[in-house]
Amino acid sequence: MQPSQLEQLKTAIDMEIAAFGEPVKAAYFYRDTDDPALTLSAHAEDRVVSASMIKLPVMMCLFDLLLRNAGASGDDSGRPGSAPDGRAAGMGSGTGGRPVTLLTELPVTAEDILDDSMIFDPGRPRNVTIRELCHNMIVYSDNTSTNVLLRFLTFDRINAYCRSIGLCETFAARYMLDFKAVEEGRNNYISAMDFYRCCKRIREEADVPEEAFRTGFIPLPDWKKTDIRSNPVRYGRDLAREGLKNLRSNADYEDMRRYLYEGQILYHKTGELEDIIHDAGYITCAAPEADYFLGVFLSEFAPGERDAGIHKAEKLCGRISRVVADFYR
Repeated sequence: MQPSQLEQLKTAIDMEIAAFGEPVKAAYFYRDTDDPALTLSAHAEDRVVSASMIKLPVMMCLFDLLLRNAGASGDDSGRPGSAPDGRAAGMGSGTGGRPVTLLTELPVTAEDILDDSMIFDPGRPRNVTIRELCHNMIVYSDNTSTNVLLRFLTFDRINAYCRSIGLCETFAARYMLDFKAVEEGRNNYISAMDFYRCCKRIREEADVPEEAFRTGFIPLPDWKKTDIRSNPVRYGRDLAREGLKNLRSNADYEDMRRYLYEGQILYHKTGELEDIIHDAGYITCAAPEADYFLGVFLSEFAPGERDAGIHKAEKLCGRISRVVADFYR
């Protein structure tokens, strides 16, 4: 894409939003990876209800904690924080004080298991590794896994981490599906620009060779054999690569991926509520050659009727994604 095409691209995106035909708050952020001067945005710094987009900074906070505690006794946190439901939470909670790694198991209790989970069966509590919980949270957007990790990390730790990496509009204050908290004025928030900052950071920390990134083959260690004490820099890199693998494996095809057909690889996360459709992440393609970030955050639209289960806001997200992809042809 040439700089002269930017205005054409902006016009094409804005036309798709206008064609939505009803009120919608549309925020987006686009940036070419090879030429950052190729950037477009609208309302990208506006704080919006995050839905499941908050799960990416939660994963990053978790990896930061694992890195900081590599080889430690498991209580650097220190002290357990307190969850909104009053239960004790924090580093070392449920781990017996042992060093915490991706392979540490956390209890998923019968009380934790939500009705919408495709991973956990009601009345079947079990212990699950942090790695699997994180995978479930990002790949399948599993709310049960997310809530277990939220309690483990605590909202205080997550929000402190977000501030420390410069996320200006990101804030976590409720568990997944806790709509009573919403009624009480507590919610989770993010912005398109904050989500870009997260993706850029995790990609830089992963330090994946360009060819591997563009083909989607992210090199990972054998976590059972990884000595977390021997090389903290490599450990941090491998944790970030684990994160990229999760984003690459995202099982949601209904939004930005909907109308793409040329073998594009997406490292992305989606979020959906009744009046929210978000999708954002890196999109790469070998032919036509492309590597860019795109985030589309749609909110404040009427829930309305769905066509075969698909809301037209999901189609709008897909059309914006297709418009950007076509400019690389």
